[in-house]
Amino acid sequence: MQGDSVGERLAQQLAYLATASKGTSRPQPHLQPLYRRALEASVAALAAMPRHPAVRARFVTALHRLVPCLHKEVLLGSLPAVLPLLVGGTGGDASDEVKDLDAVAPLVNQLVIYFDAAIAPALDPVLLPFLHKTMLLVSTTIEESGGDATVPHVAATVSSLQRHCLMLLHHVVNHGLAAAVLASDANRPHLSTVLGVVVAAVADVDPLLAKLCVAILCALARGWLTTPPPPGVDPAAVATFLVADALPACLRALLAPSFKPKDANGARQVAEVANLAFGLYRALGPTFVARLVGDVLPRLDFPPGLAARLGACFDGQANGAAFEAQLRACLEAR
Repeated sequence: MQGDSVGERLAQQLAYLATASKGTSRPQPHLQPLYRRALEASVAALAAMPRHPAVRARFVTALHRLVPCLHKEVLLGSLPAVLPLLVGGTGGDASDEVKDLDAVAPLVNQLVIYFDAAIAPALDPVLLPFLHKTMLLVSTTIEESGGDATVPHVAATVSSLQRHCLMLLHHVVNHGLAAAVLASDANRPHLSTVLGVVVAAVADVDPLLAKLCVAILCALARGWLTTPPPPGVDPAAVATFLVADALPACLRALLAPSFKPKDANGARQVAEVANLAFGLYRALGPTFVARLVGDVLPRLDFPPGLAARLGACFDGQANGAAFEAQLRACLEAR
């Protein structure tokens, strides 16, 4: 009871600190000492009671508002201490953890967007714990529903958790962090598992999640199939994964009976798959076309004539528009 009382008072003080920075949208030199002290006090409060739900919630709000107020180097220096505490969660039941993650995930994404590659040392040790925790909550949520993931409130929770996981990966690969974090010494042994999660989610019935997955794969093709490759990245292994696993999964999702190519989200998903295919062609050249026409498309039961027409869409093209148009026509004619 005493801990709860102390926690509530700390949370109230954090709420006051969040309000104090509400009127500032960019660093003001004369306010830096004040906001630095506010940051230090906020971090101390979280470190004192890192699992107290109210303290955590108010800290997240306070840090959200301090991000645009402080000079980047000041805030960046606090993140190695802050991020593990945030990712650690409340230690409560699944519903408490889901609620907490709904607040923490947008803050982590905000920090990745704000700092780009500079956040790599702070993000590296917490990326896998964040992803593991998120996917564990997906499993727990489904189990606690009796194994039925189609119940509306369960499906909504699962979709939200998956979005947290995929959105962070999307920001990682689009803000200069793919090699530094995904392929770091600590995370590289688990890279195939992480990418497997992305590929599995391509088949999700939520087209927004599926599009997000394909966009992640496109970014990896752009960033990792380069000469020279980024440190720690094996481009041959990446190419094999993208051609043999990722692209077939993306195309298979488009062939699902529930997929609607004329729907706005469905149309964007088709465009992203075409971008992925063209990115692979740009990196691998005719070798990719041969694999696509001779192996990938036949395994998905594309007729030989259609496979050949799709393969011909890359010749002399500056982008994937021709492939997208041919693929869309195929899907709409089903």
